[in-house]
Amino acid sequence: MKLTKYVLAFGMLTGATLPYTLPATEAFAATKKEGVVSKDVIVRAASTPKSKNLGTLTKGTNVTIYKETTYWYQVKFNNKLAYISKDHVKLNTKKKTTTTKKPTTTKKPTTTKKPTTDTLVSKVPSKKAANATIKSNVYYYKTASTKGKSLGILKKGTKIHVNSTSKFGWVEFDFNGQKNYVYKDFVTMTKK
Repeated sequence: MKLTKYVLAFGMLTGATLPYTLPATEAFAATKKEGVVSKDVIVRAASTPKSKNLGTLTKGTNVTIYKETTYWYQVKFNNKLAYISKDHVKLNTKKKTTTTKKPTTTKKPTTTKKPTTDTLVSKVPSKKAANATIKSNVYYYKTASTKGKSLGILKKGTKIHVNSTSKFGWVEFDFNGQKNYVYKDFVTMTKK
């Protein structure tokens, strides 16, 4: 009994006090996959939709993937490591890569016409009064899923009318009489 306590205490002491560092090859092992941006994608500082928006990679931009998580690829953006959603990248199957298109942070023109995937929307026509504001540029969808069709990008500060929020976090809002969806983390409800 005393020996067991001593061994456990010694193990915890040495485990807690001796530093362990991963070899460099494990800490930031580059997958070195190549891909092409399949539709405009927001570049983030970390692998979370709440992280800082660093800019946008446009459709057709070639990227080198350095690290992969469940939902994100780590890429270089403006000579710094950043993250983009895996949903917006098509991996190359060829071993040779083509000339890389320089990333751009220019924004698309604002419009209230029928949105497309590449449209940055700053005004959402609705018959109902706006009761929420978009926190940062975010894709919105035809269905309550990122697997659904992306209809465009809602610009930060855009006012919308929220009809409801699903138990999975999707906010339903009106756009020209149509129901559309955006994730709740990008929406701030207006106080009455």
